[in-house]
Amino acid sequence: MIQNSIVVAVYGESIHLAKCIESIKKNTLIPYNLIVIDTKCPRISLAKAWNKAISMTNSDIITCLNDDGAVGHNWLELLNKSLLSGSKTGLVSPTVSHCGNNYQVKPFNVLSKDKKKSLDSYSIEEVTELSKSIYNKYKGKTKSCKNDISGSCITFKKDLWERLGCFDESFFPAYGEDTDFYDRILKIGLKLIWCEESYFHHIGAQTAIIIPDLNRKFTSNLYWKKVKERKKRDRK
Repeated sequence: MIQNSIVVAVYGESIHLAKCIESIKKNTLIPYNLIVIDTKCPRISLAKAWNKAISMTNSDIITCLNDDGAVGHNWLELLNKSLLSGSKTGLVSPTVSHCGNNYQVKPFNVLSKDKKKSLDSYSIEEVTELSKSIYNKYKGKTKSCKNDISGSCITFKKDLWERLGCFDESFFPAYGEDTDFYDRILKIGLKLIWCEESYFHHIGAQTAIIIPDLNRKFTSNLYWKKVKERKKRDRK
């Protein structure tokens, strides 16, 4: 039987964690292990937290999930199905309510009834019902994506994580570690897949406002430096 681990990283005491865990318990219909790891005490990067948690488990499939949100009905089984359906699939991410790209939010925008309703005011019951609507409309639909896929919820095989050498912990305290990981997946010929029928209700930018020293410009510069270094190595 395939084993799943869900990794949720937090920075100190999270006001969203209890609701996130409650949604996981309600809407995850396959067996799983849940690992919650703190990046505040001791102070570590998000990448290091993910690596530490993943190294602790013997699970076959890993899902890294943001704490500021709630999962939809049967979300994890749908992500697993998408991950395992193609030999070239490296990582999958669901439909989300908030992210940095313009496409993963479309099903939410289409099916959410109250356009003015704040994302943090949705109850778990409302998220569950919305996720069922998304599933019914987008059942079986997936799309191959570039490296801008949402990092709020990502599912991949542990052996791929090992093969790629884990997440790069030099991205401190956060941002860039996911995009760097995606680049390495694409480089070995695997795909990043958006699983449209699975749903994660992501509030967005909640942890970012409380983490000190969080600097997008720094991590962006670091990311592009690493891209140039890889290209240089590839030319040799």
